[in-house]
Amino acid sequence: MENLICPNCEKRFSTKTRIPLIIPCQEKHTICQNCILELFSSKKGYLKCPIDNTKCRLQEEDLEDLPKNKIIENCLNELLENSCRKHYNPLDNFCIDCSKKICKKCTMKKHREHNIRKLEEIEGEINDIFSYYRQTFGNIDFLSKDFHEKIIREGEKCLEKIDDHFIQIKNNLEKFVANKKNAIRNCIDERLKKQFSSRKQEKIITEWRNKSQQLLCEFDKAGNDEERLDVFSQLYFLKDEFPMKEIRAWESEMAQGINFIKSNFINFDDELNKSLCDLLNENSDGVLTLDDLRDTSEMKILPKSPSS
Repeated sequence: MENLICPNCEKRFSTKTRIPLIIPCQEKHTICQNCILELFSSKKGYLKCPIDNTKCRLQEEDLEDLPKNKIIENCLNELLENSCRKHYNPLDNFCIDCSKKICKKCTMKKHREHNIRKLEEIEGEINDIFSYYRQTFGNIDFLSKDFHEKIIREGEKCLEKIDDHFIQIKNNLEKFVANKKNAIRNCIDERLKKQFSSRKQEKIITEWRNKSQQLLCEFDKAGNDEERLDVFSQLYFLKDEFPMKEIRAWESEMAQGINFIKSNFINFDDELNKSLCDLLNENSDGVLTLDDLRDTSEMKILPKSPSS
């Protein structure tokens, strides 16, 4: 430390104002820049060394070319790195609020109300802090991997359930449709069995149609006018026997039968939709939810804090 003191003013060298400069005396002593400016006599043109009293011939412009003492300068720089630039005391404390090293005087002045820790204590806690975070990151990585695997595993189970559910729905729908088709066929057969009056009306209409066709054929085959007139007379009176009443009744009963079939089909459509909804809701609990993963969320992610 004594080598960092100017021998003339007995103040510490610095890298700004009290720069350590080597003067051209016999022993090449080092004096601070401020002292050199005070000791130099521009009128006499020399600088007297305050240590060995040697007179060094210098001009004023030579003062700017005096070499620096690199050894002292390096020591100053190294000292400044580990010392307070304001108080020149060792930086043996750490202000957590400002995140910087400070000296003992700083703790009693500018940083007196801050969270201050000894550097040696901080260095001792660094390993604990890093260990804490390494363990935390390890737990997070494990949790992420476990969660990822569980999602895939549960997702595959859901896909299997969907396939099974689809097959079950398909089989039940095929069975349901087959039963309904048989039921409609039975309704058709039952309806046809009850159409006795329709058959009677159909018979009357068919007989009139056959008779008309027969007379028309006879008219075409008649060899003379007398035969044609005889057939014409029969056709003329047969026209009045046209079974209009039976045709109207037959049409009415056919319409009723068709409407009966249609109404059964509409009922079937509604029942099919209802059956499909019921089948879809039967296994709705097969969907994966966050509740299925609740046991994963109970895992301890963070280790015990080193500060506790």
